[in-house]
Amino acid sequence: MAIGHSRQRTISYLRAQWAVPPGTSLELALKTCLRSFPDREDTRLPLRDMHAEVRHRRLTRRRVYLHVAAWTEGEPASIVPHGVLGNEADLDQSVPDDAWDYLDGDGVIFVSENHCLLMPSGLRSQTLELYLRSLLEQGRDEYDAQIPEHIESFELVPVADERVVQQIRRQGVKRIGLNLGQYLETARQHDDGRSTIVQRIGAAILENLVLRPEDRQRIEAAENVHAKLVITCDTRRAGIAPEDLIAVAANIAEESEHDVEIETGTGQRIKRGQVLLKKAVEVAAFAKTVHHGDAWDRMREYFGELRDGGMLEE
Repeated sequence: MAIGHSRQRTISYLRAQWAVPPGTSLELALKTCLRSFPDREDTRLPLRDMHAEVRHRRLTRRRVYLHVAAWTEGEPASIVPHGVLGNEADLDQSVPDDAWDYLDGDGVIFVSENHCLLMPSGLRSQTLELYLRSLLEQGRDEYDAQIPEHIESFELVPVADERVVQQIRRQGVKRIGLNLGQYLETARQHDDGRSTIVQRIGAAILENLVLRPEDRQRIEAAENVHAKLVITCDTRRAGIAPEDLIAVAANIAEESEHDVEIETGTGQRIKRGQVLLKKAVEVAAFAKTVHHGDAWDRMREYFGELRDGGMLEE
């Protein structure tokens, strides 16, 4: 598979956090674990309804670089012919072999100490996080890797861009809009059982509006039902001030996976993606995904920008 044109991908910055500090960093734990997995097949793990493995890795003195790919075992993949117009396309299926192109997606990971950069290509960031936890658990329990108990209990927490937060603080918050997305794809919980703040709000609203459980289940499973919650601060009436919503807006933007729009006191609209530390980059295309080596280079550059800008401070 030759490298061709470029594709745009987004790098997200997150921090690994534990309820009880494990006494080591995510970087060192992964290095210890990966040394117990010398071959690609050793890293192959079931991940809910699919399998995932480390396709490429690079361990340096202060970095861990991983390329994780996932696929569904034995599931036929659609073959879509090129150059056919209209309804004349003859769609066929075949079982993917060793040359599969990451049919269920892949992702590139960069870890330094407890700093983590993720670049998903088809896989959700939460799936990559789940894979890292499963890898650490497998290394400790089945390969006796010398890493602390409960090392896999970390969470990858998104971090707000302090420059944008300061801008919101200066202007105050007039309105917060949350797309609750009450259809099956977005109403489901995280892979690890945690739910987002938007999902919790949506569940509470449904529980109060729709009294019969069977009706709530139908709405939650419906693909054509959407809901939106708008929190507005009217300064003409007594109560809270625009600055009182600043912390609420920042927390929702950090925790939610869904669309969040913050309207400041001056009328400026700020999307969730503008609040969190992330960057869109061009990466060399590699068949249906991007080339892991070029992705690692882009991630290393972005990490340097964050470090030089003082964004890595706790």
